[in-house]
Amino acid sequence: AGCFLGMQPTTLTSVILVSSITTVGVISASQGTLPGDFLYPVKTAIEKTQLTFTSSPESRTKLSVKFATQRIDEFTQLIEQPNKGEDIGKTVKKFTQEMVTVQQNMNTLKEKNMQKATEVAKIVKAQTTIYKEALTNSADKLGYVLPEEREEITADINQALEEVNRTNEITDELAGEENNQTIIEGEQNQAPEEIMTPTPQEKVESGSIPFEDIQPSTNEAEIKVE
Repeated sequence: AGCFLGMQPTTLTSVILVSSITTVGVISASQGTLPGDFLYPVKTAIEKTQLTFTSSPESRTKLSVKFATQRIDEFTQLIEQPNKGEDIGKTVKKFTQEMVTVQQNMNTLKEKNMQKATEVAKIVKAQTTIYKEALTNSADKLGYVLPEEREEITADINQALEEVNRTNEITDELAGEENNQTIIEGEQNQAPEEIMTPTPQEKVESGSIPFEDIQPSTNEAEIKVE
């Protein structure tokens, strides 16, 4: 701190500005890095900071899905590089951890807000399809990896697929509950069947012969008496 005491205000401002620009530049440059790259720790540190300062269950779930997607993107790039066997295994493990975090956040969100949970579940479901495809198709690209490493990576991939399937079970459960709720609401909103009660006049008119028509006329009565 003492090195700034003798500086002019303009010079100090310039130093702070340059430092800020450098920091922003480092953060920006770290976003495209892969495990094993020099700036990759900066990338993961930023992710942890984002998650720490995010309190909403909905936002935390979406953020954990974002990080899981980043891990699978890194995985698909690393698997094309013959010298990245160790980093591939680490990345798959990190992806598996992210999927567990997604599950935990979804369960928390479900307890807090079912409607939001079902909405987020649709996003998660779409992403897990991509994850499963990437992990399943990776087996054909591990031929260059040493047998010992390949066996370990394959085990890690299988574990990751298990967590993807567990995540899908949660999304399917939420989708089923949403459908049940829709059916219940539909039944509640359905208008009751109206029962038509005929009026007295309608009751009279419904008969085949009006009452007055079955009474004998005066002449008929007299004839019968005679």
